[in-house]
Formats: sequence, C-alpha cells, structure tokens
Amino acid sequence: MAGKQYARTLGEGDAFPSDIKEVEEVWAEPIPDHLLQIGGLDLFSWASIYHLDTDPPHIFRGEFRDRMGLYKGSFEYSQQDNKPLPEHPLRDYYIDHIVSGEVHFSAIDPKDDFYSFVLKPVGSEFIHAVSPEADQYRK
Repeated sequence: MAGKQYARTLGEGDAFPSDIKEVEEVWAEPIPDHLLQIGGLDLFSWASIYHLDTDPPHIFRGEFRDRMGLYKGSFEYSQQDNKPLPEHPLRDYYIDHIVSGEVHFSAIDPKDDFYSFVLKPVGSEFIHAVSPEADQYRK
C-alpha cells in the first residue's frame, strides 16, 4: 500500500457559522470532516491535499471546496520562476489560501527566497457553484 503525506494548515481563526452554512447550502451537503479549514483572502475554503509515494513528485491529489467552486482530483505543481518543487513540500509548507481553484502554499519557516508555490487542478473536474449566493462573488 502506498504511503500518503498530507498538507497542513496553520489553523488560523474559525469560519463564521454563516460561512459554513453558506458552503453547505451551495453544495447541498455538510463539509466533510476530513477537509481542513483554510483562511482565504476573501472567504474561507476547506481542503485536503496529499501526495502518494507512488505518484510523480509534482502530482498531488485531494479536494477543496468553498462557496465558489468544488474540485476533487489531481493537482500539479505550477513552476514559478523556473524553480523546482521544494524537496519536502508538504512537510515544510502549509496551505495558505485557495484562489480560483489554485492551492497556494507558504513556507512554515522561510529560509530563502523560495517562500511559496502553487498547485493547479489538473483536468476538468473543477465545478463552479451555480447559485445566487456564489454569483455575487464572481462579479
């Protein structure tokens, strides 16, 4: 059986009950217990990102949801400034925020100029919320 390493968060703040209720109403189900709460720039998200030992180093799996979208599937390291993926991305970095389906990680203890990286959804499994509540945030 392949080993899994999970991403973590810094556990910043709690979502307001109204945020939780809105996400649950948009997706017509409770937020699954295995998803971690992520503080967002403008809204809260919930995610679980992991890497299987049997996958290539730049491929991750998981899911996220917020009031704008839902994605379950694979994620791929998005190379920035021609920098390779950090050696221990899920040990040394945490999920900072999610924007437009991209999962942004930041260094737990920044030691050089490589303090963040992005994972982008692979494929077309991204589902945009279709609701009046979600539409107000797309304008």
